[in-house]
Amino acid sequence: MTTIYVKFSGIVVPCEVTKTTTCHDVVRLFRSSRRTRSYAMFESTSEKEKLLPMQSSVIKVMTSWGIESFRKSFVIRPVDAHTLGLAKMSREQRKRHRLTRGYKTSARHPFPTLFGREESELRERKSRPSNASKTDEYQGN
Repeated sequence: MTTIYVKFSGIVVPCEVTKTTTCHDVVRLFRSSRRTRSYAMFESTSEKEKLLPMQSSVIKVMTSWGIESFRKSFVIRPVDAHTLGLAKMSREQRKRHRLTRGYKTSARHPFPTLFGREESELRERKSRPSNASKTDEYQGN
């Protein structure tokens, strides 16, 4: 067993974990039966917090920190329904969700049928020859 330290409501609490302990297991330890709020586990540094998937192994997350482990810690805090849904997804599912929902600028358009039609019309206009440089036969120019 390994001891990790988790910050919950401003208090640092030691927890014993094994290699099969997931983030969901740790969150369940802190949740009481009378509380209806949802909680999620975060990897925290001084600059930012990163949401951890609920099925992630706590030991694997800790070992991935490497020499940066002195800067990072675990935090459990209340979250809204949307963030809880993201925590229940794997990292790959969250990435796919973000890309298909258009939350990044590099993502495809949220309404591909509207934008696709406009782009095809622009391509057609560019491919048609322009009559601006030709002389008008009727005017005799």
